[in-house]
Amino acid sequence: MSKVIRPDPRPHRTRNTALAAARRLLLEEGLEAVTHLRVATAAGLGRKTIYRHWPTKTELLRDSLSTREWAQVELSGDLPVDLARHLEQLRRALVEGPLARILVAILERAAVDPSFLPLHQALAAEGVRPLTKILRTGVRSGRLPPDLDLHLALGLLEGPLFYRVLVLGERPNSGLIPSLLAAFLAHPPRRPAARKKIRSARGSGRRSGS
Repeated sequence: MSKVIRPDPRPHRTRNTALAAARRLLLEEGLEAVTHLRVATAAGLGRKTIYRHWPTKTELLRDSLSTREWAQVELSGDLPVDLARHLEQLRRALVEGPLARILVAILERAAVDPSFLPLHQALAAEGVRPLTKILRTGVRSGRLPPDLDLHLALGLLEGPLFYRVLVLGERPNSGLIPSLLAAFLAHPPRRPAARKKIRSARGSGRRSGS
Protein backbone atom coordinates (compact mmCIF):
# COMPACT_ATOMS: atom_id res chain seq x y z
CA MET A 1 0.00 0.00 0.00
CA SER A 2 1.44 3.33 -1.05
CA LYS A 3 1.87 5.97 1.61
CA VAL A 4 -0.29 9.07 1.27
CA ILE A 5 1.90 12.18 1.11
CA ARG A 6 0.17 15.20 2.56
CA PRO A 7 1.20 18.67 1.39
CA ASP A 8 3.38 20.65 3.73
CA PRO A 9 1.15 23.28 5.42
CA ARG A 10 4.07 25.54 6.33
CA PRO A 11 4.27 27.50 3.05
CA HIS A 12 0.55 28.25 3.33
CA ARG A 13 0.95 29.48 6.91
CA THR A 14 3.94 31.57 5.88
CA ARG A 15 1.98 33.25 3.10
CA ASN A 16 -0.95 33.99 5.39
CA THR A 17 1.33 35.45 8.05
CA ALA A 18 3.10 37.66 5.52
CA LEU A 19 -0.15 38.84 3.89
CA ALA A 20 -1.67 39.70 7.26
CA ALA A 21 1.39 41.82 8.04
CA ALA A 22 1.24 43.47 4.60
CA ARG A 23 -2.42 44.36 5.07
CA ARG A 24 -1.72 45.94 8.45
CA LEU A 25 1.06 48.06 6.98
CA LEU A 26 -1.09 49.03 4.01
CA LEU A 27 -4.04 50.14 6.12
CA GLU A 28 -2.00 51.87 8.81
CA GLU A 29 0.74 53.52 6.75
CA GLY A 30 -0.19 53.33 3.06
CA LEU A 31 1.30 51.87 -0.11
CA GLU A 32 4.87 53.03 0.50
CA ALA A 33 5.07 51.02 3.72
CA VAL A 34 4.48 47.71 1.94
CA THR A 35 8.05 46.73 1.10
CA HIS A 36 9.64 43.30 1.30
CA LEU A 37 11.79 44.38 4.23
CA ARG A 38 8.94 45.96 6.21
CA VAL A 39 6.64 43.00 5.62
CA ALA A 40 9.37 40.53 6.59
CA THR A 41 10.07 42.45 9.79
CA ALA A 42 6.39 42.81 10.70
CA ALA A 43 5.71 39.13 10.02
CA GLY A 44 8.84 37.83 11.75
CA LEU A 45 10.07 36.23 8.53
CA GLY A 46 13.19 36.49 6.42
CA ARG A 47 13.25 38.95 3.55
CA LYS A 48 14.30 36.17 1.16
CA THR A 49 11.14 34.29 2.10
CA ILE A 50 9.00 37.26 1.12
CA TYR A 51 10.85 37.64 -2.18
CA ARG A 52 10.43 33.93 -2.89
CA HIS A 53 6.65 34.19 -2.63
CA TRP A 54 6.35 37.66 -4.20
CA PRO A 55 9.22 38.70 -6.47
CA THR A 56 7.77 42.20 -6.99
CA LYS A 57 6.01 44.74 -4.83
CA THR A 58 2.98 44.83 -7.11
CA GLU A 59 2.50 41.07 -6.68
CA LEU A 60 2.72 41.48 -2.92
CA LEU A 61 0.16 44.29 -2.97
CA ARG A 62 -2.16 42.38 -5.29
CA ASP A 63 -2.30 39.37 -3.00
CA SER A 64 -2.60 41.58 0.07
CA LEU A 65 -5.80 43.04 -1.38
CA SER A 66 -7.21 39.88 -2.92
CA THR A 67 -9.49 38.85 -0.06
CA ARG A 68 -11.32 42.11 0.56
CA GLU A 69 -14.57 41.88 2.48
CA TRP A 70 -16.55 43.47 -0.34
CA ALA A 71 -15.26 40.92 -2.87
CA GLN A 72 -16.90 37.94 -1.15
CA VAL A 73 -20.29 36.72 -2.29
CA GLU A 74 -22.68 34.01 -1.08
CA LEU A 75 -25.77 33.69 -3.21
CA SER A 76 -29.19 33.10 -1.69
CA GLY A 77 -30.87 32.56 -5.05
CA ASP A 78 -33.06 35.64 -4.60
CA LEU A 79 -31.77 38.22 -7.07
CA PRO A 80 -32.95 41.42 -5.29
CA VAL A 81 -31.64 40.10 -1.97
CA ASP A 82 -28.26 39.16 -3.42
CA LEU A 83 -27.91 42.49 -5.20
CA ALA A 84 -28.86 44.44 -2.08
CA ARG A 85 -26.46 42.43 0.07
CA HIS A 86 -23.58 42.99 -2.32
CA LEU A 87 -24.21 46.72 -2.69
CA GLU A 88 -24.46 47.13 1.07
CA GLN A 89 -21.12 45.33 1.51
CA LEU A 90 -19.57 47.63 -1.05
CA ARG A 91 -21.10 50.74 0.54
CA ARG A 92 -19.74 49.79 3.95
CA ALA A 93 -16.30 49.03 2.54
CA LEU A 94 -16.22 52.46 0.88
CA VAL A 95 -17.73 54.48 3.72
CA GLU A 96 -16.66 52.64 6.86
CA GLY A 97 -13.61 50.71 5.71
CA PRO A 98 -10.33 51.47 3.94
CA LEU A 99 -11.42 50.63 0.40
CA ALA A 100 -11.84 54.21 -0.84
CA ARG A 101 -8.46 55.26 0.56
CA ILE A 102 -6.73 52.25 -0.99
CA LEU A 103 -8.35 52.77 -4.40
CA VAL A 104 -7.37 56.43 -4.51
CA ALA A 105 -3.77 55.60 -3.58
CA ILE A 106 -3.50 52.93 -6.28
CA LEU A 107 -5.09 55.14 -8.93
CA GLU A 108 -2.72 57.98 -8.12
CA ARG A 109 0.30 55.69 -8.23
CA ALA A 110 -0.77 53.98 -11.47
CA ALA A 111 -1.08 57.40 -13.13
CA VAL A 112 2.66 58.03 -12.72
CA ASP A 113 4.09 54.51 -12.41
CA PRO A 114 3.23 52.09 -15.26
CA SER A 115 4.29 49.13 -13.12
CA PHE A 116 1.16 49.69 -11.05
CA LEU A 117 -1.20 49.43 -14.03
CA PRO A 118 -1.40 45.59 -13.87
CA LEU A 119 -2.23 45.87 -10.17
CA HIS A 120 -4.98 48.38 -10.90
CA GLN A 121 -6.39 46.17 -13.65
CA ALA A 122 -6.23 43.04 -11.48
CA LEU A 123 -8.02 44.73 -8.61
CA ALA A 124 -10.67 46.14 -10.95
CA ALA A 125 -11.28 42.68 -12.41
CA GLU A 126 -11.55 41.15 -8.96
CA GLY A 127 -13.78 43.94 -7.74
CA VAL A 128 -16.48 43.34 -10.36
CA ARG A 129 -16.37 39.56 -10.09
CA PRO A 130 -18.95 39.20 -7.28
CA LEU A 131 -21.56 41.40 -8.96
CA THR A 132 -20.86 39.74 -12.31
CA LYS A 133 -21.59 36.37 -10.71
CA ILE A 134 -24.88 37.64 -9.26
CA LEU A 135 -25.98 39.14 -12.58
CA ARG A 136 -25.11 36.04 -14.60
CA THR A 137 -27.03 33.92 -12.11
CA GLY A 138 -29.98 36.27 -12.60
CA VAL A 139 -29.77 35.80 -16.36
CA ARG A 140 -29.64 32.01 -16.04
CA SER A 141 -32.67 32.02 -13.74
CA GLY A 142 -34.67 34.16 -16.16
CA ARG A 143 -34.97 37.03 -13.69
CA LEU A 144 -32.82 39.20 -15.98
CA PRO A 145 -32.96 39.31 -19.82
CA PRO A 146 -30.62 36.96 -21.70
CA ASP A 147 -29.24 39.94 -23.65
CA LEU A 148 -28.35 41.88 -20.49
CA ASP A 149 -25.64 44.49 -21.12
CA LEU A 150 -23.33 43.30 -18.36
CA HIS A 151 -20.87 46.20 -18.43
CA LEU A 152 -23.63 48.79 -18.33
CA ALA A 153 -25.36 46.88 -15.53
CA LEU A 154 -22.18 46.94 -13.45
CA GLY A 155 -21.90 50.70 -13.91
CA LEU A 156 -25.55 51.36 -13.10
CA LEU A 157 -25.38 49.41 -9.85
CA GLU A 158 -21.91 50.10 -8.46
CA GLY A 159 -21.13 53.35 -10.28
CA PRO A 160 -23.31 55.63 -8.12
CA LEU A 161 -21.59 54.42 -4.95
CA PHE A 162 -18.10 55.06 -6.30
CA TYR A 163 -19.20 58.43 -7.68
CA ARG A 164 -20.73 59.58 -4.41
CA VAL A 165 -17.73 58.52 -2.33
CA LEU A 166 -14.71 59.07 -4.59
CA VAL A 167 -15.89 62.06 -6.66
CA LEU A 168 -18.30 63.94 -4.41
CA GLY A 169 -16.70 62.96 -1.12
CA GLU A 170 -20.04 61.92 0.36
CA ARG A 171 -20.82 59.13 2.81
CA PRO A 172 -24.03 57.61 1.39
CA ASN A 173 -26.21 55.60 3.77
CA SER A 174 -28.12 52.40 3.09
CA GLY A 175 -31.12 54.38 1.87
CA LEU A 176 -29.49 54.81 -1.53
CA ILE A 177 -29.51 51.10 -2.34
CA PRO A 178 -33.28 50.42 -2.70
CA SER A 179 -33.65 53.22 -5.26
CA LEU A 180 -30.68 51.90 -7.26
CA LEU A 181 -32.15 48.42 -7.29
CA ALA A 182 -35.67 49.57 -8.17
CA ALA A 183 -34.45 51.55 -11.17
CA PHE A 184 -32.21 48.72 -12.35
CA LEU A 185 -34.74 45.90 -11.96
CA ALA A 186 -37.47 47.94 -13.64
CA HIS A 187 -35.34 48.51 -16.74
CA PRO A 188 -32.34 46.13 -16.93
CA PRO A 189 -30.01 47.41 -19.68
CA ARG A 190 -29.82 45.38 -22.87
CA ARG A 191 -26.99 45.09 -25.33
CA PRO A 192 -27.14 47.68 -28.16
CA ALA A 193 -28.03 45.18 -30.88
CA ALA A 194 -30.95 43.91 -28.83
CA ARG A 195 -32.22 47.42 -28.13
CA LYS A 196 -32.11 48.20 -31.85
CA LYS A 197 -34.17 45.09 -32.66
CA ILE A 198 -36.76 46.04 -30.05
CA ARG A 199 -37.12 49.55 -31.51
CA SER A 200 -37.37 48.13 -35.02
CA ALA A 201 -40.10 45.69 -33.97
CA ARG A 202 -42.06 48.47 -32.25
CA GLY A 203 -41.79 50.61 -35.39
CA SER A 204 -43.07 47.76 -37.56
CA GLY A 205 -45.99 47.27 -35.20
CA ARG A 206 -46.99 50.91 -35.42
CA ARG A 207 -46.82 50.90 -39.21
CA SER A 208 -48.87 47.72 -39.54
CA GLY A 209 -51.50 49.06 -37.21
CA SER A 210 -51.83 52.38 -39.03
